[in-house]
Amino acid sequence: MADEKFTQIPNYIIDSMATMHRSTFAVVMWVARQTVGWQKQWDRISLTQFQDGTGLSRQGVIDAIADAVERGWIAQEHVGKQSFQYQLTGNVGKPVEKEARTTSQVSRLVNSVDQSSKLTSASQVSRPELVNSVDTQNTLKEIPKDNIHTYMNGTNGATPKPKRERSDKQKAQDAWVESLAYALEFDLKIPGAYGRWAKAGAGYERAGYTPEDVRTWKEFVWPTDWRHDKGQKPTKGAMDEMLPDIKRRREAATAPKRTQPKVTRINMNGKPTDAIEYPDGKVEYREVMG
Repeated sequence: MADEKFTQIPNYIIDSMATMHRSTFAVVMWVARQTVGWQKQWDRISLTQFQDGTGLSRQGVIDAIADAVERGWIAQEHVGKQSFQYQLTGNVGKPVEKEARTTSQVSRLVNSVDQSSKLTSASQVSRPELVNSVDTQNTLKEIPKDNIHTYMNGTNGATPKPKRERSDKQKAQDAWVESLAYALEFDLKIPGAYGRWAKAGAGYERAGYTPEDVRTWKEFVWPTDWRHDKGQKPTKGAMDEMLPDIKRRREAATAPKRTQPKVTRINMNGKPTDAIEYPDGKVEYREVMG
């Protein structure tokens, strides 16, 4: 035990534990680990780091951060364009300065990133417990179930400003990125991931492939691959090996069927002859007279 390292947890966190949602408590404890645990007042913590440290889903982290800031257990400040830093406040249920502004900022940031990742439905932790939570000190109103997104955006139930309709080109990019994320199992929320895979999708499209070809590979071809049997993750290289065959089969299946016989002039026994091939595969030979 003499060699063990410890993080000193402030008493106000322990004293507030009974009134914290368990997800909020996990987030506050992680802030404590990343700040006082390293003898720092503030620390820049990404949502992915919160996920890894608490085991919560991305939306679970967002909800818990909003609750912790709203209740005043942690403080949050914007750093750069898409980052936040956090510190412990030492307050027991008291609101922190600029809490509404910072809470809405993190929600808007994540919602803007999430608009291109509807495909990734994995590990969304259920939110009703936080939605239905009531402040034990009667300082918070119940979050309306039908307005959770507007609540998280700081609109207090008001109708949000409608988003601009995406262009056909953007929708095509979305389709490619979503299919590639599904097939190759990468996280769309990694900075730069959308742009990188949108560019890759454009290259596949120029080569004559479709997003459905990618999904066909993931659902029907990859499960039969020896690398899948060994527990390996799907890779772009493995997919590229089989896409040409998938494209060839798709084109053959969608090609218009021939209804008229095909006539080819050949020389048979020194005489001009028409080889007539019918759609059912039968071939008839007719000597050309005159």
